[in-house]
Amino acid sequence: ITGRAIAGFAYPHGAVDGHSRAAVEECGFAWACSTQPCPVPRRGYDRYALPRIPVRDCDGEAFERALGAACT
Repeated sequence: ITGRAIAGFAYPHGAVDGHSRAAVEECGFAWACSTQPCPVPRRGYDRYALPRIPVRDCDGEAFERALGAACT
């Protein structure tokens, strides 16, 4: 449809386990997102189970706090 390779994958409903992670990697994706609501750590992250934070209607200060929040 786009004429370009798709680099990333988003697990349906964020459901990632060892089997789905391995399948995504075998399919050649470069990275994949779960729905774990926290920032990506600077080191030691799994590029096939990246966390992501929801973006809600908030001001800049609230968004900045969300970016710096610890994983729950």
